[in-house]
Amino acid sequence: MRPRFTDLDRIRTRARKSLRQEDGFLARWWAEKHGLPLSHEMLMAQSPGAILREMYSDWAKELVQIEDQLDSLTGTERLQSQKRYEKLAELLGETPTVDDWEAMMVRGERPDLSRFRKQE
Repeated sequence: MRPRFTDLDRIRTRARKSLRQEDGFLARWWAEKHGLPLSHEMLMAQSPGAILREMYSDWAKELVQIEDQLDSLTGTERLQSQKRYEKLAELLGETPTVDDWEAMMVRGERPDLSRFRKQE
């Protein structure tokens, strides 16, 4: 007799259980963003992948907003925004050094990689 649930069903069930756990990062982030409790039915209806996409999308939008505002900020606000920008860029996988290299290549320049070689 064939099992009632497939492996895919088990994986989905496990993912939903981990999402429902109160210590789950994604669940806490989603609940805080929407101002709803962790037990809310809208959260339970979301897949972990959908919440992850929403989170990355929000981070990318915030990164662009910070870029736009950074020139007009001064003092403590600018410092805080720069720190937040660096954190978001790291979370999104953006690396300033690699971005600089790419910009140089677009301009037709050859990036200087020698300073990143191991010292012998």
